[in-house]
Amino acid sequence: MVREMAFFLGIYLWGVVVSWICWRKLPIALRLSSSLFWGLAGWVAAALLIMGAGCGYTLGKMQAVFGVSALLFLWVEWRRDAKSLRREVTGALIGATCVAVVTWCAWRLNLSVVSYDSIPQLMIAQEIGSAGSLEGVQGMLASWGSLYVIVNSASVLIGRPYWVALQPLVGVGFLSVFCAIAFHALCRVQTTRALALFVSLMAGLSLASTYFIVFQFFYIHNNLFSAAYFLLGVGGLWLRLAGEDESTERFGMAALTAYAFCRVEAPLFAALVIAWYAAEGAKASRAWRLLSAGYALIIVSWYGWLANSIGAGTDILTPSRAILLACVTLAAVLASYGSSAVAQIARWRIRSMPGVLVLALVAMAGMFLKRPEAMTQSLIGMLGNMGVAGRWCWTWWVLGAMLIGSFRTPAFVAGRMLAGVSLGGLCLLYGLAYLRVPYHLGWPDSANRIATQFVPLLMLFLVVLTCAKRQGDAAMRDCSRNSNMA
Repeated sequence: MVREMAFFLGIYLWGVVVSWICWRKLPIALRLSSSLFWGLAGWVAAALLIMGAGCGYTLGKMQAVFGVSALLFLWVEWRRDAKSLRREVTGALIGATCVAVVTWCAWRLNLSVVSYDSIPQLMIAQEIGSAGSLEGVQGMLASWGSLYVIVNSASVLIGRPYWVALQPLVGVGFLSVFCAIAFHALCRVQTTRALALFVSLMAGLSLASTYFIVFQFFYIHNNLFSAAYFLLGVGGLWLRLAGEDESTERFGMAALTAYAFCRVEAPLFAALVIAWYAAEGAKASRAWRLLSAGYALIIVSWYGWLANSIGAGTDILTPSRAILLACVTLAAVLASYGSSAVAQIARWRIRSMPGVLVLALVAMAGMFLKRPEAMTQSLIGMLGNMGVAGRWCWTWWVLGAMLIGSFRTPAFVAGRMLAGVSLGGLCLLYGLAYLRVPYHLGWPDSANRIATQFVPLLMLFLVVLTCAKRQGDAAMRDCSRNSNMA
């Protein structure tokens, strides 16, 4: 337990330092609640660079990279702003205490749950940690994504089969990030800080009362990881549209980059987010061009390497599909620059939610005509899993009823990106059934697990919408009007 606690404390504190350097203008609650995720993403990035350079993935090398970089960052910040850095230490100590408490509780109880899908990911992690390289596991990475298995591979370096506290820590961090984004967003709709705090905490408790969300606090899989990074990415870009500082754009794109490594299909959903962000009126500033170009370079390089390394591939990812993912990423980034007819058409269509839904229905109708049996089975599976079969109970149906009633309200634009990305993502998720084995009834179904990433966005949208209606002409009434990134 001591070694595991030391590992996660080190990861968290490194994330605190990085978040302070990269987006110091963001609210401290959002920075501290997301620090664990930046630390984990940093570990994966360092591990991939070390293994890519052929240096061998060992605990000593990773400790050296993290220790030297943390000391360097702290020295630079101390010389630049020592007074503010001292204030940051207090918040970091509170966050570190929470990490230690959650780790201790996880070890005392150990409620870990595994399924057939959990075992291969742990096996990949064992292989990477033991061999110190990616040799021989490229095909498995093509099926399961890389971020989660590389994080778990660190447990092998300290002599543990897996991280007992990883899922609980990610779950608590996930809820903390949700509450922090909700609080910050509510403060922007002219809500008092006391009311914003109360509503955001109640929203967080509502999310925590959803059984399938809490179940994933202990279920060894990558879906809660991807949901957390997706929430950070969409939340950051949405806050930028609402008129926040430019650092929220960097915040969102960094999270989307990490998200793209969580699951194989993640770049498709990230492309949807980037396209929607541009269509909401975000101007293609120089900073955005650099950020999106960097994102495209990383994703294209990764999937290019996979296409060249996985041979014939797997039933999930083949070389041709890897190239397709890279092309979709490039297309979304180029469209976001606003310099092509494609971007103009996207902006015109996405501003109308009914128009987007009509386009989605037309696409799904075409898929039905090509594969009627598979698409029907997948539709039945997805709808059936939105109830008891998927362990969601009434969550989806309550959210859906409230969402339908919100379309005609004046304050709808306050959270249009949140609702649009969620609905568009669900349509895209259904469309993926055309390329794979049909979805089925039962909570382990991949579509049911992927849908986890859309629930917090819909809840956040409804919370902001309710408070915006209460306040009348809210500050976030028209998000695109506040977006000035030139």
